[in-house]
Amino acid sequence: MRKHSQWLLVCASCALASLASTGAFAQALDDTIGREAAQPPTVSSLIAAWMAFPELDQVVWPYSYIRVAEDDERARQVRSDLGQELSTLAARLDAYGGRQPLRSTVKAWQKRLGTLSATRVPGDWSPASLMTRPYQRPPVSAITALGACRAPDWVEVWDANGIHRTDWRGGLTLSDLLTDRSLRSGSAGRVAIVDPYGQIIHRGVQAWNFADAPLAPGSRVIASLPLNGEAFPWIRDAIARVLAHAPPADDCREVQILATGGSHE
Repeated sequence: MRKHSQWLLVCASCALASLASTGAFAQALDDTIGREAAQPPTVSSLIAAWMAFPELDQVVWPYSYIRVAEDDERARQVRSDLGQELSTLAARLDAYGGRQPLRSTVKAWQKRLGTLSATRVPGDWSPASLMTRPYQRPPVSAITALGACRAPDWVEVWDANGIHRTDWRGGLTLSDLLTDRSLRSGSAGRVAIVDPYGQIIHRGVQAWNFADAPLAPGSRVIASLPLNGEAFPWIRDAIARVLAHAPPADDCREVQILATGGSHE
């Protein structure tokens, strides 16, 4: 737990230190001084929007996010396509019989995916990160909300056993999950890992292609089902994409914003 707290403190302090060291911080702060407490706030830039975020000093930036209406629609389409594929798979498992454990897993996956209504845009949208890439900032006019989650203390696994979480500890890696039998690797030979920022990487989990990976708090590891066929790696990756566009933790607060213009600042 001490290492966990230190990791979060470093994330927060580095972001705020970088922010405070630039003139843009002063400008963004000036933009928000005297702003009324009524929500949603009206802002002229994404950085100014973050400066207006309630209890900004409590934000742990790897677990912050933005929402964009266009991305919401794309995420809904991915969920819809995945839902149809899982429904087809469930029907086939029922027809073949003798696959009740996997049928229960698919049902658990469907149930969880059905609860994921909130979305986000994957990436690091902290003020410090935005200042280092001024030409890659989304226009504030496209953003509908900002959010921040309480830092989780778990790593989530999606595999043939369903969905389960293991306590995060300092230095936790993919190989630890395999050693602890907290992860069934599936038939595809690789798993998808979604980090807190929503970035997706793939790692081999067989003897011939094994590649270890560190796991941050809130990481999600998705394995394919232990069945043969091209559909199963696709399902694994579709679940990863859905989770990458979901908020990075459970306990989140969100503030809608109104833009005064299309500034990228």
